[in-house]
Amino acid sequence: MNKYDYNEWKNILRSHHFKCQKKNLQCGLEIQPAATEKEIELVEEELNISFPEDFRQVLLNFTKSLHFYWFLKNDEFKVFQNSNFSDSTFFNMGDIEQGVIDCGGILDNPLWSLDNLIRYDTEREMYEFLDDDGTFIKKHWENKNTLIFTSFGNGGYLGIDLKYNKGEVIYLTTSYHMHGLRLGENFSSFFENWINLSCAGHWGEDFYLFSSEKTPYLSMNSFNGIELKSGLNKLM
Repeated sequence: MNKYDYNEWKNILRSHHFKCQKKNLQCGLEIQPAATEKEIELVEEELNISFPEDFRQVLLNFTKSLHFYWFLKNDEFKVFQNSNFSDSTFFNMGDIEQGVIDCGGILDNPLWSLDNLIRYDTEREMYEFLDDDGTFIKKHWENKNTLIFTSFGNGGYLGIDLKYNKGEVIYLTTSYHMHGLRLGENFSSFFENWINLSCAGHWGEDFYLFSSEKTPYLSMNSFNGIELKSGLNKLM
């Protein structure tokens, strides 16, 4: 039995979108119908992979495509201090002194879309030959290592790790910086936290700010997560 309440996800998204509209902020929300088994099977066949089960359940029982974004006005932003989590395997990890969160979601792409997965896999192929140090950059770009489910349009992507830490949501870039950052135990738990944070941020550094002392995973209950929710409630 699924432990995540998709109706609650929908309510949170609609509530934040409504508040943004009342403030005349740039924002958008589109929740498409759920996918069918046949639609999923056709994409799996084209990609020659099987989707992680929790990703499949979200597609089947919530929506096959979620598009959500918002921007605060130029004079409205929240500054957060660095996370306590550190990992020496990431270039510059731990050197972020502060972060500014003034937007959330993704303007030009859905947060996930079944219809876009094949296109993202084609984009992945352009990066799988990257070889800055022989292994690190290629690690998550190579065929069948990662299922990419969205692009931020700034060189950053989100994907599901299919090989190393199976099922985890990770952040991908074309450089060392934050590449491979682990964001969630699985697709559902990542979005449980990100939706409760109004899908704030769009850089690897942004996600890092919402990690906790013991794990890199995005957490709505992290110090900065609690501060963000309080700050957004005041602004909206």
